[in-house]
Amino acid sequence: MTIDFEAPLWLFIYYHFIGTVSLFLNIFTITLLVFKSESIDSFRYSLLVFQITCTITDIHFTFLMQPLSLLPIMSGYCVGILARCFDIWSHYLISLVVGMIVAQLESLGNCFVRKHQTIAKITRKHVIPKSINDGVTMLLPFFPIFGYLAFCNAGMKREDQMGYVRQHHSEYLSQYSNLSNFVIYEPNFWLYFVIWFGFFGGIFTGFVFTFTTVDMFKMLGKSRRKISVTNFKRHRSTVKSLLAQFAASSLLLVPLFCFTLVVMGEFEHSQMMINIILAVFSLRSSVNALVLIVTTPSFRKFILRHALLTFQVEIIALKMKKQLKHFQISCTITDVHLSFLMQPLPLFPVLAGFSVGILPTYFDVWTHYLITHPEYLLEFSTIPNFAIYSLNSWFLFVIFMAFCGGFVCALVFTSTTYDMFRMLGKVRRKISIYNFRKHRSTVKSLLAQFAASSLLLVLLFTFVIVIMLDLEHSQIIIQIPLAVFSLRSSVYAIVLIFTTPPFRNFILRKRQNQHFITAARTVSVARSSFL
Repeated sequence: MTIDFEAPLWLFIYYHFIGTVSLFLNIFTITLLVFKSESIDSFRYSLLVFQITCTITDIHFTFLMQPLSLLPIMSGYCVGILARCFDIWSHYLISLVVGMIVAQLESLGNCFVRKHQTIAKITRKHVIPKSINDGVTMLLPFFPIFGYLAFCNAGMKREDQMGYVRQHHSEYLSQYSNLSNFVIYEPNFWLYFVIWFGFFGGIFTGFVFTFTTVDMFKMLGKSRRKISVTNFKRHRSTVKSLLAQFAASSLLLVPLFCFTLVVMGEFEHSQMMINIILAVFSLRSSVNALVLIVTTPSFRKFILRHALLTFQVEIIALKMKKQLKHFQISCTITDVHLSFLMQPLPLFPVLAGFSVGILPTYFDVWTHYLITHPEYLLEFSTIPNFAIYSLNSWFLFVIFMAFCGGFVCALVFTSTTYDMFRMLGKVRRKISIYNFRKHRSTVKSLLAQFAASSLLLVLLFTFVIVIMLDLEHSQIIIQIPLAVFSLRSSVYAIVLIFTTPPFRNFILRKRQNQHFITAARTVSVARSSFL
């Protein structure tokens, strides 16, 4: 089995993508816990601690750390900000993740215990004495620290790593020499201790989750007649939410279990298997946040009744005038830049191009950094301002992000348009005919704008296809999409004018008035000539 020392591009892109999505989702969930969780009472603070630990772990894992494996040798390295820019040893970064995992499990277990005690005080059964509760609470911060320090001792010393490679894996000596920040593990007391500590800790945590959940449902059944219907439903929904959180936490425990199996066993393609496990592991915070939102009634109602509805109403309402104005201004600026200031021309089949607009011609604004191809050296030397691109990781990353962004935008356009027409059908008898027609015409105008936007997306898709494929006459093919692309702002303006009744009526009335004035003048001249 061979080791691939090239960082997998898909995993690098995935870390940035899922990290960004998770960051915004976690921030939104924390905002809900702070401002929209009055019905959850003081229990929301326990959920808030859990969500904050998830957020910090995600930032560290997907941005600051970004681990990559080098199996079947028990080693790996990190390409995140802390490892790449500050040269913090990968072993310390991995040890920090171990401590954060312990903190996450602790904070989730604390949520179960806190809710269990809230219901226990109602039934006056299984109430933990305050002294024991306070003592355990004081001990909780030491377990993540202990997990971090224990795993720090499980790694090989940094200065001994190259000697270990030279002695046991000399065939990879040159590849490891090119890595400035990596870590190698070998079975020792502390490594086995951390594995057993994690195994028994997971069993104990699972026992706490299971016992408290079963006991909470039993106590709720007994206290159903002792509390109000509202309080009973609130406690029951919170327990169900915690149960869903526990199920989602298996996303954290299962990858760790699989990780241990792959590391301890000698499987074929183990390096790829570990990379997939790392990708799945980075999803856990986003899944926990989504589960919390979906299983918490107050959050779910806020999303369904307020956020989405407000967004759709704002699109339909009169505020669309201001938004359409900003959209049209951005189109105009893009057109001025593309048609006058830039004026791009391709140099295919070489992935290159130059500009002949005002900025490059008169102000020598550089098209991009220069890289030349030997067979076209003479031709390129006659162009003072050009750019050449190669299919590197960032170029592919931009294409991937553009594809994902276009897919998300199309999904948003389609879902909101469909839902707006459906809502308009329901509110047809609740609003005046004038307002109904006004909203309907606005939605139709937006639909026409979306159809016109396909002109931009189709051209970009064609551009990417021509770039990726070595087609004959590719330079001419690219010039045609560039010419058509410059039309899109004009198409947007025409579509906006003729699909917006006030604009359309203004244009038509003005033309009718002009015809009327012209006809009146003709009649007047004819009458004067006759007289």
